[in-house]
Amino acid sequence: MEVSSRLVLVLCSVGTTHPLTSAPASFSISEHHLNFVPPHLSSTQRRERFEKIYKLYLEGYSYRALGRQFGVSAERISQILRQNATPEELKILEEAINSRCTPSYIFTEINQMLEAGTPHRVIAESLKISIDTVKKASVRRNRRLTKSCKAA
Repeated sequence: MEVSSRLVLVLCSVGTTHPLTSAPASFSISEHHLNFVPPHLSSTQRRERFEKIYKLYLEGYSYRALGRQFGVSAERISQILRQNATPEELKILEEAINSRCTPSYIFTEINQMLEAGTPHRVIAESLKISIDTVKKASVRRNRRLTKSCKAA
């Protein structure tokens, strides 16, 4: 029997079986599989990934957008940035995080461009902000418009 690199539950008999499948009613994990460790990134690969994430974050991408791009959660992106940053990079990150609140004048520009019918992607590129920020502004604008229509 071949053992694949995936974690496999090894069934062991405890004297009873499932009535429909004749499989043992209970299972345990063999010692061999407890020692299974998925492959991890090397330190150079880890650093390269950090540098890509760091650069994109400083360009304005959100944790969520980066998580989608790298196939991990937004929380994991935050952890990667905090755990792998040098003290100098950490200072820059803290400044970026503190200045993440989009200034109101940006939202004014976004709203003007949305009213003119400009696509989200074009707005993001012209203002050098993430498309997520544009979408956020669009949602806020739509909520305001919906509330004003209901009030009228």
